Amino acid sequence: MKYYGDLYNIKNKIVLVNEDLRKHLRHNYNFELIYSITGHQSDVKITDNLINYYKELEMKYDYIVPKFELVFQEDFYNNINVEKYELLINDTCKYACPYYYEHFKAIADQNTNSKDPWKELGHHHCFKTEECWLPNFNPNIGSDKDKEKHGEKLGMDYNKEMLVKAKELGYNSFKISGRENTSEQIINEVKKFLKDMKGIN
Repeated sequence: MKYYGDLYNIKNKIVLVNEDLRKHLRHNYNFELIYSITGHQSDVKITDNLINYYKELEMKYDYIVPKFELVFQEDFYNNINVEKYELLINDTCKYACPYYYEHFKAIADQNTNSKDPWKELGHHHCFKTEECWLPNFNPNIGSDKDKEKHGEKLGMDYNKEMLVKAKELGYNSFKISGRENTSEQIINEVKKFLKDMKGIN
């Protein structure tokens, strides 16, 4: 990674949550370190402790991927350094999902403990682990109740209006998730993002 980063003058980026790994990378390499959205607890109620938690991350990481539900809340963006935040714009989930942290931890544990989990553990086991844990909720469609209650805060799929608002608030870094997507789906996500960003300063 370092060789190709130096060759093409690109600073490599690593997404992580492990504190020991962060210390090792910070001490030995000149990588940009990004704190993953999967490391946050499920609670999205803004408190002094929550703000202090994010401020501590700001001191340790170059970028933080925040929980979606916080991004447009005034008590959040007014108390953080928005330039250090990278917004995940295409990872649909239910607003304030109570299983968010536990779900991603289960996926990480599965992938850490097996070199090829889908082959070793079987399709049924992995599908049950990785797909949405909420009963009667389709993350590909979202929730009409969420949409009615939260408006633009439906899931985590950003539309153009949300990108405009994010830029106006000072957010300048955006992330597209490739998890469970094919190459074609990722390309389409990138095209949609570039189209939506056209004309946005």
